[in-house]
Amino acid sequence: MSGLPEMIGWVNGVNYPDYVGLNILFTKMVGNCLAMGAKLCVGKEGPLAHVGSNCGILTLYLPGFPFQFL
Repeated sequence: MSGLPEMIGWVNGVNYPDYVGLNILFTKMVGNCLAMGAKLCVGKEGPLAHVGSNCGILTLYLPGFPFQFL
């Protein structure tokens, strides 16, 4: 559930086909909220890094984003 090793590999050029997407973002956010609500031991760095990277990458695909042609 971490996402940190996948993010490091993706930044280094390893192709992870389903690393970025709205379904991954939604599932990760809901899963983290439910795990924290149940007081399970969930690390904060890995899941939040994965959610943040998904949000940042998906922002580039918004219509009218000013830097989408760089």
